[in-house]
Amino acid sequence: MLKNDTLLRSIIGFGEYARKKGLRVSTAEVSDAVAGLAALGPMSLTGLREALQLCMVKSVGDFEKFNEAFDEYFLGLRPDVVATVAVMSLEGQGRRAGGRRKEPPPGRTEQKAVEEDGASNKSFEAVGTPVGAVPAWASALASGKGGSIPESLKLYLAGQVFSAASELVRDPLSDADRRDIVVAVSRLAVEKLLCESDLPAVEDALRGFIKLASAVEKARCKYKTRKNSWSDFSALGRTPFNGLATELVGIPPDLLDARLERLDRARLALLTEEISRAAAALKPLIGGLPGPANRRRVLDYRKTLRASLATFGEPFRLCRSARRRRLRRLVTVCDVSGSVKEVTGLFLAFMYGLHQAFGGRVRHFVFVSEVDEVTGYFSLPTYGECFDRVVSAAAVDYRGYSNYGKMLKSLWGRYRDAFDHETVVLFLGDARTNRYDPEVGILEEISAVVKRTFFLNPEDPREWYTGDSAVAVYRAAAEFVDISRFRKLLEFISRLPGVVVAC
Repeated sequence: MLKNDTLLRSIIGFGEYARKKGLRVSTAEVSDAVAGLAALGPMSLTGLREALQLCMVKSVGDFEKFNEAFDEYFLGLRPDVVATVAVMSLEGQGRRAGGRRKEPPPGRTEQKAVEEDGASNKSFEAVGTPVGAVPAWASALASGKGGSIPESLKLYLAGQVFSAASELVRDPLSDADRRDIVVAVSRLAVEKLLCESDLPAVEDALRGFIKLASAVEKARCKYKTRKNSWSDFSALGRTPFNGLATELVGIPPDLLDARLERLDRARLALLTEEISRAAAALKPLIGGLPGPANRRRVLDYRKTLRASLATFGEPFRLCRSARRRRLRRLVTVCDVSGSVKEVTGLFLAFMYGLHQAFGGRVRHFVFVSEVDEVTGYFSLPTYGECFDRVVSAAAVDYRGYSNYGKMLKSLWGRYRDAFDHETVVLFLGDARTNRYDPEVGILEEISAVVKRTFFLNPEDPREWYTGDSAVAVYRAAAEFVDISRFRKLLEFISRLPGVVVAC
């Protein structure tokens, strides 16, 4: 059976569509095509065309009908199918290259592969016009007259739907890309390169592109879900992110195991960039959560008995079901006082990456003694802008001394709505109270309400119980995690999918 249900349904649907186009395709031939594709594994659109031709074309006269039906079905009518084929194609290339995506040989690109199939002559734009009739506004937008736009949009405007989908697999559409598109279209309108009569066509084209980008993102999530066993997420140490530390290029092993508070600025800047990327890389794992079809099903007695009424009480068909997974909310509370100033940038970069992965299901707070919500700043296009706004606009006194007790009082009193039974809380700090009252009772109240409470401490564990540290009293209410070394922080990121995904 094919590993991707969308592609399986698409092959069956293509058989029905080919019959409507006058091609004689039997159920047995569709079954042979499904079995053949399951044996061949991931392939490009070119390979898919050739495989289906072997199963469905019976005479020379059928080639034209087949190619017409294939182009219309896979390139013009079904963006979800194009996205699935693009994802499986590039994932298959990466697998054959030993886990790394192989670059195409010189002179051969995805565009050339589509042209070899003759698909470029049959491609359609989102507005339904042939490729040869590219409007003036589309040419101006693709040429960069309004500003830079993603390469995938340029390919889409040229009618190369599969190439655009392949590019979206390599470089997914981000919030910054969406803003660039809006700015580029606005500039074209200001410079009179975009007429009022062009607006419906522009709207249709951009809506079609966004639909294709969404289909690609869903296909990537589904395909990665099939590759990674979600049933193991509840067991720590067996998540798909286990090898994340070794996959980060450009970071020597000695830097991974070095004490964070002893690193110089240059090395901390490198780790800051990598931790933001590593946290944001959770998005494909939690962005498209697997539904019941992707989990082990158990016998559903109620549904089985109800279905048996159609067979006079005999349970000829056993019904099975599974609970749907859901994503818990996340709250981060970061200490930005002087005692952790060496790792403050690393903490904020970690929070920025989490925000990219979780979207609207995360809230961020910073504190010294007073606490302030800074969630809105983490939606800015770059981490640099986010860091500048947090440092300059957050209502906290950066010159003061950390007071965890006062922070907990303010957090629980002003932002109690942020905590419920589906919330995971991350405190980032050294838990040094400067001998103020730690208010451990409030932390216990928060822990009793939320699902999990973690305290990520950048200090060496040998120093946790010295001086004014409140680790000893807080430990009863929160789970302390040692992140004094970069590898430890990466290991915690690998645990997050098993914590935030509710079974």
